[in-house]
Amino acid sequence: MLPLKTSGIFAHYLGTTRELVERGISLGSRTATPSHAPTGMDFTAVRRNNLAAVLRPVHYSGSITRAALGPMTGLNRSTIIALTNELIERELVIESPPDMSIRRERGRPSALLHPNSLIGVGIISVDVRSVTTALVGLGGKILARHTVARTTPPTIDDIRTLLHTPDALAFGSAPSGFRCIGYVLTLSGMLSQDDQTIRLAPQLGWENVNVQQELAQTLDRPLSVITHAEAAALAETRFGGAKGFSDVVYIGGNDDGITSVILVGGSPLRGSQGYAAQFGEFLTAPPRGTAGRTTARTVNDVVNRFNLLRAIGTEHASDSDIERALYEGATDAIRAESARQSEVLSVVFSNVINMLNPQAILLNGFVNAIYGSDPGYLLTLLRRQCSAPLMENFQFLRSSLGEDAILIGAAEEALSVLLQN
Repeated sequence: MLPLKTSGIFAHYLGTTRELVERGISLGSRTATPSHAPTGMDFTAVRRNNLAAVLRPVHYSGSITRAALGPMTGLNRSTIIALTNELIERELVIESPPDMSIRRERGRPSALLHPNSLIGVGIISVDVRSVTTALVGLGGKILARHTVARTTPPTIDDIRTLLHTPDALAFGSAPSGFRCIGYVLTLSGMLSQDDQTIRLAPQLGWENVNVQQELAQTLDRPLSVITHAEAAALAETRFGGAKGFSDVVYIGGNDDGITSVILVGGSPLRGSQGYAAQFGEFLTAPPRGTAGRTTARTVNDVVNRFNLLRAIGTEHASDSDIERALYEGATDAIRAESARQSEVLSVVFSNVINMLNPQAILLNGFVNAIYGSDPGYLLTLLRRQCSAPLMENFQFLRSSLGEDAILIGAAEEALSVLLQN
């Protein structure tokens, strides 16, 4: 019997089916095994999953060849070609000519695939001193950004009013052809995973605020909510200083205080309700007297940007300016404040290491500035507080995205639907 010749889209699906059977890929409630092909296979679901499997490495790499996609996805060459052509047709991926400046030992240079950054997300980042709106496209590219300074912490009514003020938003600066698939609001606080309610954001004064309900009539696309810490950690592990690390503790610092999240296997460890890793609320000493916790000082009371700025003698400074001032240590006040915050941070870091044994602690914001001004001092303190085996393979990682991390990571929250299916 002559072998069946397949071509076109049927060949693409047949190749996909064989790969699923060989690899034992789960399809809904059924699982394909090497010896038994699944029945009633939903080819639409298979195609969508495979499109997402190809889109993800294009999105995270920024530039990749079709040949490189094969080993990363486990799909064969003809399937890769069919899928990438469809992604190009859907305008999710852009193809560019090969870079002729790169010398190859053999064969012709390959065309490059890039994520289409004109497909993206609108971001609303809320801080105690400002509200930033931004547009972030596929590939983690920030296309537009606008920050409105505040003299008082913004309320949810202030956010609603701001969204009705086009001149105060980055959304009006969208490049020609930009398509927004949704919005994400990000802030520092305790976010319920059940209903996306901000249960508590003490620096902002928000309590039990359901952002999605409050802004539903204001925005023309779906709205997601994510914390600053989780957004920044996602961005750094996918695009930045922690790329390739899966078990990482992120600790950042901004005007709202210490922000933190634990990543296990690349996913946030949120706890039973979503409020885990509130390291800024660690007590620096046991509470005394009948007033209980209200008399105790937390890490946020001691380790914060305002204390650093006061010691430096300024009201505003970037994280790099803070690091430079701490490194130079021009006055006794600066040196004393730097040492005080470093000592408290060392206790937080040692507790995290002793409890979680992470691959690394990823630092951002003013916490990164404190570490960067004298890393040897913090490491010396840690070695006194942690068991030697825990420190053998541990390392500090420094943010490479800085303030952009929150915006890029927030976009990942909305893009995740597209990137997964």
